[in-house]
Parts: sequence; structure tokens; C-alpha cells
Amino acid sequence: MTNLQKTVLDNVEEHGWHAQFVGGDEIWPAFTYSIGWGITRDWPEVIIVGQRLEVAHGMLAKIWETKDKPENDHLRTDILPEFRCKMFKVDFTWYEFLFGAALDFYSDRNLRAFEAYQCVWPTTSDVLPWEKDAPDGFSNVQPLVNSKMLKEPGS
Repeated sequence: MTNLQKTVLDNVEEHGWHAQFVGGDEIWPAFTYSIGWGITRDWPEVIIVGQRLEVAHGMLAKIWETKDKPENDHLRTDILPEFRCKMFKVDFTWYEFLFGAALDFYSDRNLRAFEAYQCVWPTTSDVLPWEKDAPDGFSNVQPLVNSKMLKEPGS
């Protein structure tokens, strides 16, 4: 068992879940996702793309604390105070690229494949990436992963 696998297991056993941060680069932004929600609560895992670890972890913790199961195409106002966030089901073609530690966690236990949702967050003016007032380039900050990946990011 690697150090990461042990950390994930320890966090899931102690807290019910683990937040996995993956640093970004010039091609793809940083992202954070939950691990263990599928076991602890029979929920989909949730990924937040383009936020700092502290903010993303806080958003995931808020979702966990509300006990409101993430659902596809669900607009939520309880994750970021006074802002809207929207949940979308992540297309399975993204899993290998995005969810390495979660894939290991579930396969180590011979468990079924898990569902995952992306929590899309707004600008400080409460504008979501696809809305007409979204600033140029905002959709690049948090690429949407709810459709099939046609090619690897950056290729």
C-alpha cells in the first residue's frame, strides 16, 4: 500500500471521505475531488475544477455537511454563501484522466464503478461559465467534464 492509499483509507475511515488535490499546469487547471462518498453514503464523488485546495475542500465539506446528495443538473445555493453552483454528471471518458486515486481506492476493494459529478462554481458576480455575462476565458478556468472527452487535454 502506498502512502497515498493509506492516507485515503485513513481519512475515509475517520471522516467518511478524503479530498484529493491534483495540481494544475499550463494545460489543465488544478482540481480537487472527493473519495469515499460512494462507500460512506452511496453518493457520487464530486470534483471541483479550477479552485485552490482550501476553497475546493471547503466546498466539498459544505456539500458533505448539508447531507443533500449531489444530483445531475441540480442548481445549489448552499455550497458557497450567496452564490449558485451547478452539478453535472462527469462523463466516464474523463475518469482515467481525473480520478486516479479514486479509481485505485474503489478497485482495491473490488467495488463497482462509481459515479462522479462536477460542481461548477460562478464568478464573484454569480455568473456561471456558460451564461452570457461570463468573462472571456472563464470556461478555461474550470473546463466542463460532463461530455465525452474527444481528445486528451492539451493535445
